[in-house]
Amino acid sequence: MLDNRLNERDPERLKKLFFGFIAASALVALTIGLISLIPSQGQQESDMLKEAFREGSAEFETLTRRIIAETDYRNTMESPIPLGTVMMSVAGTLKNRSDKVITGLQVKVAVLDLKGAVIQERAMVVIPSEKAELAPGEEMKTVVRMDGFTENDGRAGVKWKVTAIRVAD
Repeated sequence: MLDNRLNERDPERLKKLFFGFIAASALVALTIGLISLIPSQGQQESDMLKEAFREGSAEFETLTRRIIAETDYRNTMESPIPLGTVMMSVAGTLKNRSDKVITGLQVKVAVLDLKGAVIQERAMVVIPSEKAELAPGEEMKTVVRMDGFTENDGRAGVKWKVTAIRVAD
């Protein structure tokens, strides 16, 4: 025989369910509110490079000549992804040949076709995102992931360009 108590409406149980629902809703709302306070990645990168030197300034031109960015073709890979496109992991080495400690560095990586035209490019902050700073004479390895290539793209080369530099005072 079935227990008839399961079918009875217990006011105490309904109260617990109601307050449980309210507490869960409040927790979800609080979580969404906290997540919305986190700045976007673009905003975080912008904040990292607030006082950076950019193209057009004399300091930028002097420092850029002393920062060497090279593609590591042995560790650069491409692979097909399920969406039918190709993803590339472009490996590179950044070398600080200046006499300044670099505390912020943004690079733009471009994949070129056989004619030297840009197929796709991506800018990213590598310092302090991947490493806190790059001291004089120091070098670091980095990987830039890019997707959306087709099999027919004539991916023939990679070009690195420094787009922003921040140095320690």
